[in-house]
Amino acid sequence: MVVGIVWQEAGESVAPGEQIVEIDGISFKDVDLCNLLTNKPILEGKEQATVTIKFKKGDQRKLKIEKKYF
Repeated sequence: MVVGIVWQEAGESVAPGEQIVEIDGISFKDVDLCNLLTNKPILEGKEQATVTIKFKKGDQRKLKIEKKYF
């Protein structure tokens, strides 16, 4: 999986095209697309999550994301 959309609030902490390696301790290095589409959404019912991103340079960083209501 890769990052597709980045909101302005994220600044330069993440960019489109960077690899999503893990979400809340669950590895997504090797994703089975069929399982991804047929199982419940990864973030369903969550108000926040910790996402591990592999940057284009190769290093990794954990980012805390949270749901916002407008």
